[in-house]
Amino acid sequence: MALVESTFVALSTPWGASGVAVVRCSGPLCLPLYEAIFSQAPGPRRTYVRIYRTINGSVLDRVVVAYYCAPRSYTGQDMLEISCHGNPLIIQKILEDLCSRGCRLAEPGEFTRTAFLNGKMDLAQAEAVADLIHCQSEAALRTAQNQLAGGIGRAIEDICGQLVRILAHLEVTLDFPEEEPFPIDATEIMANLDAIGNQLNKLEATIRYRPILEFGVQTVIIGPPNVGKSSLLNGLLSRERALVSSIAGTTRDFLEESISIGTWNLRIVDTAGLHHATDDLEQLGMRRSREKLEAADFVLLVLDGSRAIPSLNHFDWAILGQKKGLVLLNKRDLPTLADGTHVPLPWERISVSAINSSDMAKLKNRICQELEANRIVPNDLPCVVNMRQSGCLRGAIRGTEAARKLLQKEQAMDLAAAELNFALKFLGKITGRDTSEDVLSQIFDQFCIGK
Repeated sequence: MALVESTFVALSTPWGASGVAVVRCSGPLCLPLYEAIFSQAPGPRRTYVRIYRTINGSVLDRVVVAYYCAPRSYTGQDMLEISCHGNPLIIQKILEDLCSRGCRLAEPGEFTRTAFLNGKMDLAQAEAVADLIHCQSEAALRTAQNQLAGGIGRAIEDICGQLVRILAHLEVTLDFPEEEPFPIDATEIMANLDAIGNQLNKLEATIRYRPILEFGVQTVIIGPPNVGKSSLLNGLLSRERALVSSIAGTTRDFLEESISIGTWNLRIVDTAGLHHATDDLEQLGMRRSREKLEAADFVLLVLDGSRAIPSLNHFDWAILGQKKGLVLLNKRDLPTLADGTHVPLPWERISVSAINSSDMAKLKNRICQELEANRIVPNDLPCVVNMRQSGCLRGAIRGTEAARKLLQKEQAMDLAAAELNFALKFLGKITGRDTSEDVLSQIFDQFCIGK
């Protein structure tokens, strides 16, 4: 879909009955449309209460309308935003009337795509628009806002500037071979390429935060049988989700639920108890427990504080040692017989009662504090938000590494310059400076119609 000088229109709020609905237009017809529908000229960037009259002159609704004059609008074109009553019939009539006056219905993502093509935002910012709409936690919201503010774009442009300076240094020598050789400090160039490689790798590594931001922090509850893991899940959810029984081994498979705690969205997984078992079904359940543990972002190790802690030989301490989490000594409403000091983990020990709502509230606060303290998702660096951006960064990393190896071995300088140009092209694809029409279509086709 190429940028054309037509005027397109769409409903930007969800379809259905509501108090208010917003219809947006973008394109050169916006000003004459305003004058024809409302019988007067608009004041740019001001809102007015007006009577919407159809092309046949009949009154349709009393609306709030704003006119934005290019280039000071979301798309960079002239724009109209009409806020009408959220009756689907009224919305449909307005859309039909605008189309009868020369507009066409917008394609998915066309407003944001037009904003990108008109230089109102880079491609990474455009992708952040969709994330901002769909994020389900404050942590994800912070990341999307950072992206929308140009966090990734600024980081990429800074790296591109460094690569361009190195490339210019090399190409001066290549372009003027008959002149006295331009002094090249190979040591300095190597150091600069190393620094750029570190920046690229650090940025690409942030793709691992994507599942946390999109789906939530995978928080796995593990422990021996009959220590109250399922009761803990119910307590955190404040509802009876898991079956609870005094019979050991009630949970044979994992249960997974989502919950919002503070600024975080958590995917809490209740797993089968880890112990010595000969039953095939129990062994399968424990195998799945270990798989969930390996994929965990955060772990709640539950022990029964009211009795002597049994052997923990079935726990993979090597995997647990790589995780962040808390040791919970459950059943504090009973006499305490264990303090968990012999558990070989540097995690905080907390005494709780899974059936006590006050304890569960305090535990939720403590989980939030641990997630923030352990930087499960850092706040101070931009995050790569999708596999497209990650793939482009990997291409840039390959290019800079190849250039470094060529220069290190004192091989052809022109080949090293070509590799750096490839790296720049990959980085340009992230911000949209060097992106094909097909890629743009794939990105914006995933947007909703009114955005």
